[in-house]
Amino acid sequence: MPFNFHHHPPRRKGQREWYENALLLAVAGSIIAVIGQLAGTLIPIMYGPQDSSDFSVVVSPTQLTTIDEGEVYGRVYVNDLHPIIRPYRFGVQLFVNESELPDGLVVKFLNPVMDPGGFSVIDINCTNISAHTHPIVIQGIGGDGRKRRTTLYLNIVKLNSGGLLDSSMNHRTRP
Repeated sequence: MPFNFHHHPPRRKGQREWYENALLLAVAGSIIAVIGQLAGTLIPIMYGPQDSSDFSVVVSPTQLTTIDEGEVYGRVYVNDLHPIIRPYRFGVQLFVNESELPDGLVVKFLNPVMDPGGFSVIDINCTNISAHTHPIVIQGIGGDGRKRRTTLYLNIVKLNSGGLLDSSMNHRTRP
């Protein structure tokens, strides 16, 4: 009598195939993993201390180029990092430490105080500034004292006597 490789023992009523049990275990394991992730991230943000709400300060574009005696504009965004589950409920004031700026560089914000989710136009005026890239650190202080910052790189170029870019200048694109 030849051996039959495809012979299965009879199944009892209500008994599952082996692959059905494996699939059930895989689904249960996935559900447990998702619950573990939620417990480690979402739950502490929602039910944790109030200071788990936060904001960020972002500048766009991150690099601007202008000629000396010029004026350029950019945007500074204040983003709420958890807007739905734990919104940041304080206003944010934007500023630049003027003592860190070179003489002749004036920075103003159109709207220096705002709520997260908004933006302010940054207006930069240059007068008699050396030709290279100047970092401008933009800081935001929230109503609860939290501080965040970002950096804008301002590339100053000089014109020669003919009104063209002076290619003899040694410019850096980033410090």
